[in-house]
Amino acid sequence: MPVIDFHSHILPAIDDGSESVEMSLGMLRAMKAYGTDLVVSTSHFYGRRSTVDEFLERRHRAAEKIVRALSETDFGSLTPAILSESMRCLPDLPEVRLGCEVAFRFGIDDDPDLGKLCIEGTNTLLLELPFGDWGEYEADVVQALAVDRGFDVVLAHFERFPAFRKNAPIADRIASLPVTLQVNAEDLLPMMTRGKVLDLFRRRIIPLLGSDAHNLTDRAPNLDKGREKIARKLGESVLAESDRNAARLAGLEG
Repeated sequence: MPVIDFHSHILPAIDDGSESVEMSLGMLRAMKAYGTDLVVSTSHFYGRRSTVDEFLERRHRAAEKIVRALSETDFGSLTPAILSESMRCLPDLPEVRLGCEVAFRFGIDDDPDLGKLCIEGTNTLLLELPFGDWGEYEADVVQALAVDRGFDVVLAHFERFPAFRKNAPIADRIASLPVTLQVNAEDLLPMMTRGKVLDLFRRRIIPLLGSDAHNLTDRAPNLDKGREKIARKLGESVLAESDRNAARLAGLEG
């Protein structure tokens, strides 16, 4: 199975992640050096700040800057199809699939344009839950997205939320839905957070791993360290199962 970083902010100047094309390329080179084969680019999308189409246009332009910086071709126009193919064939860098990290908001389950925010070529939606407490409403919306609308919902950095640690009944209800959890590699490293994350794997939920990389300093790519921790604590078979799930949800398998 390919090594997939399922959560990253590598596109330049589109959110609080990479600030420039140079930083984006540095992040991608670091990911390649650490053994990453594919990176899912998950720039933040906030439905209260822009429309879906406005966001997709900004994402296209940000990704285009990377392709142009690496190509000697004088592109007149990079259509979405050409851009996507180009991001999959970056020279000496990991393959990149464009997606986004969709912030939870009231009424999101009724948004007719939500499918446009899935990882390209898939039905996979990376959803960021609220950082406040969760209640029945949040659980109902996640269920509506996963069951009624049929999205392959992936819940971003599930372990980071206070509600995961303090509201066990709702957290357990959400985790038991037909969704996939994504955890950040950095939370597998400190003793104070490692146990909770490893417990998700022990419960056979088998989350996906992401670096949630934003830069090359305090939030640098670190997927390799998280993978090493899982392999050492839980075994290679658990890591392999996570890799299989990631490949399917990233559109590498039918």
